[in-house]
Amino acid sequence: MGVSEAIDYNAFDIGAYKGRFDVIFDTAGALSLRQCGAMLKKGGMSLHIVPTPAKMIGCLLSPRHHIVIANPTPESFAGISEAAEQGRLAPVIGRVVPLSEAIPAIIELEKTGNPKGKLVIAPME
Repeated sequence: MGVSEAIDYNAFDIGAYKGRFDVIFDTAGALSLRQCGAMLKKGGMSLHIVPTPAKMIGCLLSPRHHIVIANPTPESFAGISEAAEQGRLAPVIGRVVPLSEAIPAIIELEKTGNPKGKLVIAPME
């Protein structure tokens, strides 16, 4: 996809990224429009998938910030499915647990925060 660096929003200094990015895609909804604006290059834009009231108003007032809303359809998922089948899309699996261990695994995940990969709950007993 052309992404050269992914940044953990919990552990970075915005000042170190001042004016560095052409595009910021805030998938967690953790960044304010002001924070994004500080990190954008001239002419850059930020995309937000968590439309808070403040972000919606800010996006209406600024051409640099945009709310992204999708309407998933079976056709839109066909490309994702094809990429996975061809091995071009490989999710990072952090842990696989049987269904009987699902609740403790989810509780642990909630306590520890961001995982090193996806938690997969498999119906294997």
